[in-house]
Amino acid sequence: MFAIKDAHKRAGAGDPTEGLFRVWVLMNALDRKAARKPRRLGVTPGMLEWVGRQFQEMPRKFGEVKVDAVMERSDGAVQKDQV
Repeated sequence: MFAIKDAHKRAGAGDPTEGLFRVWVLMNALDRKAARKPRRLGVTPGMLEWVGRQFQEMPRKFGEVKVDAVMERSDGAVQKDQV
């Protein structure tokens, strides 16, 4: 509905819903009946602590250890064995 309204206005044809009170009553009724998305909650310190505990309890795999070793010795330049 809003795309059609906007396209008419951009083309210079005016607002096609002007004076159509019942259309707007219907649009508002549909909006009220539509399912609402759940409100997004912020991250709490407790959540961050839980994530930290999860990562501490996970055993590290060989690939992760290798990547960490490369990142620690990297000074921004590409190492010879990485080429």
